[in-house]
This record gives sequence, C-alpha cells and structure tokens, in this order.
Amino acid sequence: MSKPLTDAQIRALPAIPKGGKKTSDPCGNGLRIVNEPVVGNVPCRRFIHPYSQKLPNGVRKQQELPLGTYGKGGGRLTLLQARQKVLAFKEWRKGIGLDAHHDQWLALNRPKDTLSAPTLKQVCDAWLTSPSRQKKAPSTQKECQRHLENHVLKVISADLPIKDLEWDSGDASGGRQLVRQVREVIDARNSHDMANRVIRTLGQVCDYAIEKGWMTRGQNPCTISPDDRALHQPKGNPTLSEQQVPQFFKDLSDYSKGQFDLVAIALKMHLLLCTRPGALVAIEWSWIDEQDSLITIPGNTPGLKRPADQNNIDHLIPLSDPTLEILDLLKKINGKRKHVFHSQRGKEFSHLNPSALNNFLKEQLALKGVLTAQGWRDVVQTVAQDVLKYPWEVPDRQLGHLPHKKGVRGHYDNSERLDERRDFMRDWSNWCIDQGLIIP
Repeated sequence: MSKPLTDAQIRALPAIPKGGKKTSDPCGNGLRIVNEPVVGNVPCRRFIHPYSQKLPNGVRKQQELPLGTYGKGGGRLTLLQARQKVLAFKEWRKGIGLDAHHDQWLALNRPKDTLSAPTLKQVCDAWLTSPSRQKKAPSTQKECQRHLENHVLKVISADLPIKDLEWDSGDASGGRQLVRQVREVIDARNSHDMANRVIRTLGQVCDYAIEKGWMTRGQNPCTISPDDRALHQPKGNPTLSEQQVPQFFKDLSDYSKGQFDLVAIALKMHLLLCTRPGALVAIEWSWIDEQDSLITIPGNTPGLKRPADQNNIDHLIPLSDPTLEILDLLKKINGKRKHVFHSQRGKEFSHLNPSALNNFLKEQLALKGVLTAQGWRDVVQTVAQDVLKYPWEVPDRQLGHLPHKKGVRGHYDNSERLDERRDFMRDWSNWCIDQGLIIP
C-alpha cells in the first residue's frame, strides 16, 4: 500500500495536462487527493473521502465525500484541515449509523447564511459540485463551468442574492432583464448557439436553487423563446460528394510527395478508420491487437464523446490490410512510444493535437469551408449505403454511434456486428484506394 502523501509531496504533484488521466493518492485516515487535468493553467487537486454506505437492503454501496480543493484561503483546504474534516465526518457517522449519506453531513455543516441567502456565485459553485453534476462527463462539467464563469458572471454580479434573479424580482421583470442582458452580450458576437447553451446552463442552476428552496418555484428567468432559437442557423460540417473524393485524394498525395508527415499519415488513417479525430490521435499501441486485426478504444477516451452513462462501452475498429500497412510504418517511427501518433512538439498532449487534422485540411490542402475531419464521416455513411450497399446500422456502428443502446432495447442489445464491420472496413478501404488514396 502506498504511503500517505505529505503536504510537500502534494504541492510537488505534477500538473496533469488537458486530456490526461487523473490520479488518486492516499493522504492518511481514508483521505485521498485527486489530481485532475488542468483547467486553463490552474492545477486541479481536490480532497475526497471514499467510504461504504450500508443501504436498507443490506447491500454496501461505495460513496465519495467531496471535501474541497487543495490550497490556502478562498475556501480551499490545507492537508490538516482536510484530515480534520474526515475525522469529523467519521465521528458523525458513528452516531448516525453506517446508512448515513454524506449529503446529510454537508447540509448540517453548511454555513447558515449560505443556506438562507446564497449569492449567485455560491449557488453556481454548489450546483457544479453537486452529486448529480459529478456524474456528468468531465468535458460537460468544464463546459458548464466556462458558461458560468466566462459569460454569466461577467454580466451579472457574483454577489447578487439568488432571490434577486427571480423573474419578478426588482422593477418589472428584474431577473428576466438580467438574463436578457447575458443573452444580448453573446448575441452581439453572433454566437447565437452559444447564447442558447449559456442560458440553458444558467436555467439548470436556477432549477437547482428552486429545489434547495433558495428561489421560488415558477420564478426561473431562463426561458428560450422561439425567436431566440430562430437566431441560430444550424450548419452541418462541410463535406464532399462522392465525385469530389478522387481530387481530394490526389491533392493529399501531391502534398505528401513520398515524404513522411505524421499529420498527413494520421489523416489517411482517419479516412480509413471512420472514427472521430480526437479518438484517433489518442490511440495507444496497447489498444491494438494485430493478431485479431482489431483496435479497442476504451469507452472513456475523451475523443469518443460518449455520454457519461455509456463511457463503459469500448469502441472496436476492425483493421483492413491498408491500415495494417500504415501501422507498420508508424511502428518504425513511434513503436517505442505510448501513442501511435506521438508528437514531440505537443505541449498540451503527448500525441497529436485533436485539431491537427482540421488545421491540415485548412492550411495545407486549402479546404477551409469545404471539408472538415468530422465532415468526412458524412462521406463514410453515404458511400457505405449508396455505393457499397450496406445497411445504415453497419457504418453507423463503425462511426462510434450507439443508437442500439437507447431505450428498453439498450438494456439487452450488446451486439457488436463485428463480422459485418470487418467486411465493411475491407470494402471501404478498397473503395478509398480505387478512388486514388495512396497507401501509406
């Protein structure tokens, strides 16, 4: 068992870059320090206390008491303070029983003035750290945090009492006016979709305040009208028609001219593997089974964009002969590295940046507004059905979509349709080569 970390060792924990994996280390007496990827340039280290709750049916369920972030001042905790909190929690459970949940303890220990008259910032913080939010995907949590910090709290005072944000507060519709101001600032940048997303996030914060009794039911000021929705004009990713593909492949080959370029090779793999670019560049050698000609991408890989309740579902990619040929080349370059697309120039990632493929299409092939890496997936789905005559479920499954896991059927359907997908990946690779894709 690892020795508990000291305060000096916690301070010395390396900052985990965005996209990296969090770590968890013991700090003694059931206390643990979780080191998560940075937000901006700020290291994310927080204290937790895992414990076992005894449910009424006798089953024990693992729970996690969130204690707070590491540091001094500003509501943060030192190692000593975190240890004292764990001891206090344990003493409280002794008196209540092993069926006690930490939400009860947190409510009892929350400052009374916070319960009776919290500010907008306090409610935002409470919502972001609530158990229901902690179950969301990390990317979703960070996106909501950015909505509040970069948009809402730049317009509405963080110290505004949450009651003053109610629809009918102040003069006329006071809270509603404040929300409209947030929207108007974002709309002025023609970011109408962002405005809608920010307002939805703030609406969830207000719903949370209503459930806690801090706002009056029916007074949530965050509605989105049909006119608000009409301002946003949804645009799909630029893509190519079947007829444009040969010229695209020719331009790609002309650029490479037989010279090795890691991003160009990654783009060719993307064209063949039909997966999302973020998941592609994160592929590790340990995920590849050459004997079975299969890549298994863990379901919690950020680039897959799995919902939180589906991030336990791995994504399987059968490998055709052309993709194996490209992997043989990459093995000579990066075979001793962790990632297939290891990049020494990477600062934020140890592999190619997920935006590298789109930047290559825009800057090297002059395809800005014509094609994106995501837009290529339209070509895959269309050609698979119209040309290769596969039912839509086969390419859709290969693209990483999980429609079969929705609804009642999703509880029972664990099929992979792997044999059909192997046939499809072979036929898809052959079609690309027939259209002029040069391997490797």
